[in-house]
Amino acid sequence: MAKQRLTALDIRAVITSCKKLVVGSVVTNIYNISNKIYVLKCSKKDEKYFLLVEVEKRIHITEWKREKNVMPSAFTMKLRKHLRSRKITNITQLGGDRVVDIQFGYDDNACHLVIEFYVDKIK
Repeated sequence: MAKQRLTALDIRAVITSCKKLVVGSVVTNIYNISNKIYVLKCSKKDEKYFLLVEVEKRIHITEWKREKNVMPSAFTMKLRKHLRSRKITNITQLGGDRVVDIQFGYDDNACHLVIEFYVDKIK
């Protein structure tokens, strides 16, 4: 059975749902589960959210109770350096594509994490 991939419509629905929860929250940490799965720990007031991003496959809010790597990858350390303690100001889908833009901060100080959900090979 072939694995299902998120369609552009699926991504639109997920982003709409995530936007309500995580926009306005602050990234308190970033973890990598594998070289393609990352979790952004976000907090807003007394609430915590875990935004799971699996490159090429999925993005969603989760109740993260998984084992994390003891030593973060170099890419995770780079993400932490630039995104930790930054406020998520917007999450958008770029056009009708399967691309998501997570914006941190505003104007000249804004950072963007752009995630593509394209598949290079169909099996």
